[in-house]
Amino acid sequence: GLSFECRWNGHLGLFFSVAQHSVIVSQHMPKEGGCFLALLGLLHDGSEAYMKDIGLRLKKSLPDYLHVENHVQNVIYRKYLGRLPTEEEEVARHVVDKRSAVAEYLDIKPGARIEDLLEEDTVLLGRLDTEIRPLRAEVARSWFLFRFHELMQECSGS
Repeated sequence: GLSFECRWNGHLGLFFSVAQHSVIVSQHMPKEGGCFLALLGLLHDGSEAYMKDIGLRLKKSLPDYLHVENHVQNVIYRKYLGRLPTEEEEVARHVVDKRSAVAEYLDIKPGARIEDLLEEDTVLLGRLDTEIRPLRAEVARSWFLFRFHELMQECSGS
């Protein structure tokens, strides 16, 4: 489902999937965190496969939605990570996620400028050192599943 969910609620002007975003975040997580952090990065938006994403500003005004979304995300974490991430692991994921958002915005939205981003913490973190080019949904799905199986095998020690 994540390969057909559009990042930025479709406001970038081109389709860019949550699945592709998740793989990019996974690949840029701190290496010292090993496969656990990489898998955390891959699965961090997993609830969006079951629940429609809502823009952050609106989402903050919907506490019941946030509660359900957090519950679904925690079920995914417990199933595939074996536990919930620590606060430190979540901070590392948050930084990579925000830096990915800056790169997505600047690389995909025509005429985008970093000054146009509304969240000050996002602007201060800067962008990932990678060029973002949207993939077709089917390609993003394959890439996501390949990365998922690769990390599950690595994390299980097989």
